[in-house]
Amino acid sequence: MKSAKVVNHLICTIQIIPKKKLPITAKIATTGNFILKELLNHEKNIVKMPIRTLILTISITISITIYCADLEKVIMLPRLEMFKSAIFTHRLSVYNESFVPVGKKQKNCKPFAAVWHDALLGRNKEQIISTFYNFFKSKRDVTKITLWLDNCTAQNKNWAFFSFLIFVVNSDDIRAEEIELKYFEPGHTFMAADSFHHNVELAMKRMGKVYDFEDFVQAVRNASRGTEVLPMKIENFFNWEDYSSQYKLNRLNPRPFIQSMTQVNVCRGSYTMKYKTDLDGEYFEINFLNSKITKNLKLPGPKTCSKINGISKEKKKNIIQNMGEIMRNRLHFWENLPTTD
Repeated sequence: MKSAKVVNHLICTIQIIPKKKLPITAKIATTGNFILKELLNHEKNIVKMPIRTLILTISITISITIYCADLEKVIMLPRLEMFKSAIFTHRLSVYNESFVPVGKKQKNCKPFAAVWHDALLGRNKEQIISTFYNFFKSKRDVTKITLWLDNCTAQNKNWAFFSFLIFVVNSDDIRAEEIELKYFEPGHTFMAADSFHHNVELAMKRMGKVYDFEDFVQAVRNASRGTEVLPMKIENFFNWEDYSSQYKLNRLNPRPFIQSMTQVNVCRGSYTMKYKTDLDGEYFEINFLNSKITKNLKLPGPKTCSKINGISKEKKKNIIQNMGEIMRNRLHFWENLPTTD
C-alpha cells in the first residue's frame, strides 16, 4: 500500500472459566475502536481446563492518506516564447488539478495530477468533481482520506460536490470509511500544491519548447519523482448532479452556509454530512439530500459525458498556419483537435 499506515495495538485479556455453558468473558483495552467477533468459540474443548488468562496482541493496520488539492492556473499551448509568431497565435488552454501529499509521514505517497485541455472540456464543477473521483479511485484501498483544499466556493464548495462525496464514500469503487475535507482560511499564502505547480513551471522552462499536450503531460510528470499523471479522456468525465434539497436546507437551524464551512466529513453507511464553521469548533450534522435519495438510501451513479467542447475552426487554422513550420513533428495533435463547427 502506498499510503501512510497507522498501527493500533489491542491488548485483549480473555478469562476462561472451566464450567460448562458458562460464557467466556473478555476485557479489551484498546487505543482505538475495534469490534471483537467470535474471538473464542470452542467452549466445549476447554470445559475441564483450569482458570487461566490468555493475553492476545492484535495489530490492525489502518491506512490514512493526507493530500492537498488545487487547480493550477491556466496554461496556454503552444508555449514558444522564443518565436515572435507565437505571440500573435491563438492558444489552447490546458488544466492541471493536482493532488499533492502533505506531511513527512507521506513519503510513500506520490503526487497525482489529472490534466486535460479546452478542446475536450472546460473547468466547470462537473469536470473538477470528476478529477476528484479519479483521484479517489487511485486510492481505492485507503481507509481514510483527508484533503486540504483552497477556499474556493465555485470549485471545492458546492452541493453537487457534497452530493458526490456521499455517493463515493458509500460506493464499491473505494474502501474508504471516511473522507475529510479541510479548507484553508481565505488569504493563505502557501500550500503544498503551489510548490508542485512551481515545479511544473520549472519543468516547462527546462524543456524550452512546449509544443503540444503531450509535452505538457511530460512536464507535469517531470515535476516530481513518481508523479502519477492521468491525461483525462471523455470517458473519465461525468455529469455530477446536485441532490440537495433547498427546502431541507432552509429549515435547518442553524442554516448551513457553504462559504462559512471550514471542514466537511462524510462516512460510509451514512447519508448525512458533518461540517464545522471553525476548525477547532463543534460539528454540525445535516441531512441535505432530497427525500427521494433519503427514502431509498442510495444515490444514482453519474452519467458519462458524451459531448466534447471542441475549438473553433478559425482558432485551429490560425495555430496550424502560424506554428506549423516550427512544430512539424507535432502537427498530428493539432490537426486532430475536434472543432465546434
